[in-house]
This record gives sequence, structure tokens and C-alpha cells, in this order.
Amino acid sequence: MKEPSFTYFSDVKDGRLQLNISKRIKEDLAAFEGKRVEINIARKKSKRSNQQNRLMWVYATILADEIGMSKNEVHEILKYKFLQKEAVDEKTGEVLKYIGSTTTLTKSEFIDLIDNVIRWAAEFFNVVLPAPNTQIDML
Repeated sequence: MKEPSFTYFSDVKDGRLQLNISKRIKEDLAAFEGKRVEINIARKKSKRSNQQNRLMWVYATILADEIGMSKNEVHEILKYKFLQKEAVDEKTGEVLKYIGSTTTLTKSEFIDLIDNVIRWAAEFFNVVLPAPNTQIDML
């Protein structure tokens, strides 16, 4: 049987959590009675928005039409170009490269990605992508 796991989101005011969250935490702690627990407190980061994701697919579609590829292929190329990451194997010291996902980006990181895609499309393909928050008609 899988151990219970709980995630809470709360604003902090005067060094305290919202009252309803504090009560829920206290109730849920009963599931761990007599056990050691791990508590992690971190600032909630906003994940990329659906609007940002839609914009990236619009860009992939525009570029695909311009260079004769599918939008999925262009999306993979954009991830390869701008979301390459590295991890080090602790045992061997080997540097392993992998491609990150747009789903894990924060709103701020996604803005940087969009800026990079706009600049790259203009420089390498002479394609001017519409600025974010521009009305776009895709037929």
C-alpha cells in the first residue's frame, strides 16, 4: 500500500499559514502518527500558462509552414535548441545530456523561451513571429 502524501498551498501572513490549511495539516498528520516525516517549505512557482503553451504551438505551426516540416517536428527542434540540460552521473562523473520539457517551465522561463524562439526565427529563417498578446488568425 502506498504511503499517503499531502500537498498544501497557502499564503503566509505575519509568519503564519492560513487557518484552514493549518487545520488540514493537523488532521492529515494523524496518518503519520509515530513515524518520521519530511517537511519541505518552498515558494510556489507559477507554471507556464495555457496561453503561453498555445502561443508556442502557433510559433511551431508558422515555422513548420515556412520550412516544410510538421509542427511536431519543429516543436522538438525548438526543445532541442533551447531546452538542453545536463546531469552528472554521481558514480562515474559522466555528463549526461537530455532535453527538458516545456511543461516544467515557470512563466518567467517560458517568456525567455518565447523570446529566444522569436529571435532565432528572425535570424535564421527571416521569419517574423507575432509578438505575444497579438491577435492571430490561424486558418
